[in-house]
Amino acid sequence: MNLVISTMTWKFLFFSDHRCNIEISDKNAEWDKIEAFLKENYSSLKTYISPKDGSMHFIQEYRTPEQASQFHFSIFASLNHLREMGCECEIHPNEIGKKKYLLRVDQNKIAENKESIVNSLRGAEFSVGGHSIGKLFKICFPELLFDTSSADYNFSEDGAMFFYQITPNLEGDLEKIKRLKDAFDNITSGKGVRNPNISNFIFDAQKATPTKDIDFYTNESSDYYQDIKHNLLNKHINPSQLNAIIKCLKAKDLSLIQGPPGTGKSTAIAELIWQHIRLNPKERILLTSETNLAVDNAIDRTVNGRHNLVKPIRFGSDDRLAVEGRQFSLAAMEEWVETGKYEFIEDLEESAEDDEAITKTGKMILVNWLENIKRRINYSNMDSRSVLLWENMLDNPSKSLRQLIFDQYKSHCNVVGATCSSIGEKEY
Repeated sequence: MNLVISTMTWKFLFFSDHRCNIEISDKNAEWDKIEAFLKENYSSLKTYISPKDGSMHFIQEYRTPEQASQFHFSIFASLNHLREMGCECEIHPNEIGKKKYLLRVDQNKIAENKESIVNSLRGAEFSVGGHSIGKLFKICFPELLFDTSSADYNFSEDGAMFFYQITPNLEGDLEKIKRLKDAFDNITSGKGVRNPNISNFIFDAQKATPTKDIDFYTNESSDYYQDIKHNLLNKHINPSQLNAIIKCLKAKDLSLIQGPPGTGKSTAIAELIWQHIRLNPKERILLTSETNLAVDNAIDRTVNGRHNLVKPIRFGSDDRLAVEGRQFSLAAMEEWVETGKYEFIEDLEESAEDDEAITKTGKMILVNWLENIKRRINYSNMDSRSVLLWENMLDNPSKSLRQLIFDQYKSHCNVVGATCSSIGEKEY
């Protein structure tokens, strides 16, 4: 059903010599009062003025034919009052057996969707006519900045260049989808997985194996509880967090920690990683989340100044990692091996100037590793000269020593941090 309201009447007079007179009669109806009347009586009614003919249109949503009939009867009863306000009203019923829909295009939403799609392509290789123009590394939509160091396109040095179309290389994404499908097939069939029961509880948590005697382990007087409490990585863990950590440690299949932001879930996750490896040094853990920041926050909390038991490596593109996560990236470690230095660089998009990078001093995880070794020097068993040589070697490691430390750290890595998407990359 369509209702068209107009405040003008039009009269056309045609003559044989192709002349035409148009008489317009304006009844001086006040749109504000008409619109107020409609919205007062029909609170969910949406109105708009047509830019084509100046008439008022309305939109009324309904879910059932009964609602439509009820609204039709109600609006029909209001037509006389609308005419008294200076309106010419017409109701055009829909054809029987057909429905009429109004399509309104939201250009702002379309622009937002385009920007979101482009943002998801950061780091992808783009090409023109089969030739690479480089990797997309910065987005100030609608402007795109490319790293052309890997490009094989013959760029002109004279002025600007114009491309009608650039194409991202999505072969890696297709390969990742295939590997994800293969992994899903393995999970559902229980083939080649560490826990064959995963094919059951991954779809129905009620099929996860219940933890026997959990009340005993979470009892403060139990030896297990006291062992965890006296060997905490973070001494500020509260009783609620400790209780959740113990339940996770004893769960055979699945455990869920739930809580609103700011309740210490990331802290509990870091503690859980430490306890798993403390209790079983051969444990291997995957720390993953939908967002880079969540992974980086949790993995950063495993760093401490006492031991090197937890050895995390962060997978993912360096330009997407938060500062807290870059100290664990392979690229950062390799740079430290080559130069002995590494600066954590803030996200360029947060910089006040396009060409300015904000640097934040941070400590490479391998440097923290060396400092922990230095703290464990037993000065009572070494003469002063040996101590000085040992301290100098750890404070100023040669390239060969840095390479040795990196190789040992990588081969003994026991925690991998990555987002759900990046862990599916072929290179990992």
